[in-house]
Amino acid sequence: MALRLLSLLTKFTQNRLGRVCWRGEGCGKVFVFCVFCLGVVRVRVLLAIPLSSVFPFVPFEVFVSLLKNINFALNFFASRLNMYVEVEPKWFVGGTIAEARNVLVAYALREGFDYVWFNDADIAIISPDGLTKLLYHAVVKGRKIVSGVYWSRFVDERIGKPRVEVYRWVGDGFSPIATWEPDNTLLEADAVGLGLCVISTEIFKKLKKPWFTWYEIDLDKILAGENDVKKCIKGFGEDLNFFYRVKFELGLNPPVLVDTSVKGKHIGFHAVIGDNRGNVKFENTPP
Repeated sequence: MALRLLSLLTKFTQNRLGRVCWRGEGCGKVFVFCVFCLGVVRVRVLLAIPLSSVFPFVPFEVFVSLLKNINFALNFFASRLNMYVEVEPKWFVGGTIAEARNVLVAYALREGFDYVWFNDADIAIISPDGLTKLLYHAVVKGRKIVSGVYWSRFVDERIGKPRVEVYRWVGDGFSPIATWEPDNTLLEADAVGLGLCVISTEIFKKLKKPWFTWYEIDLDKILAGENDVKKCIKGFGEDLNFFYRVKFELGLNPPVLVDTSVKGKHIGFHAVIGDNRGNVKFENTPP
């Protein structure tokens, strides 16, 4: 299956985009998709696919969605905006997703990329223009962090169904946004799941390493005598902890522009798809 995907990837790029460059790196094979035009603006985007030992592969449906979105975006920016855009996919298998994200960001900074496009291995972009919309908000409109929307694969016990991975800061923590109106609109958010997100590398340059940790302990509460460990944790997950730092260390408020027209299908034992009114449905996925 891996060789078939590799063949499809290479053939598709050669036929449609004109050039393929590939070389071996410490993190695995790298494929560079480029389109040539006469634009004076050059934008370099790292497609970062973090893998873990629990989920060390990319499903076929995700591969196809990535190919379609890369092709659409490069053609759009070249023909409509006269921009030279380069997207280089890279993946790394870490002990945790946080470790993989850190390795990929370090590579992006070392190689001089302008943006990191995180697309988790289990997130398939439903429409082929999703990447184009995210990059447009980032490159043309100047937003530092832009995201699409997708729903968790697991049921949130508090609401009895998967939650949308878009959050606002309420009180002293992140709370998921349940609904929004109208659909296919732009939202300002304080945090998102990082499975479908474009981030300017300027953000990472301003934060101290490691950029991603699974959780962070609030030392001030511990020193103040708080004995309840749960109350001393600022947030669970490398994504929420990252946005906690972006919000309070960098002062971006709110830090994320969410384009709700860019939707992702979360693939697992079942694929999860939701809508703006809080409805969630499950689809069977191939074995």
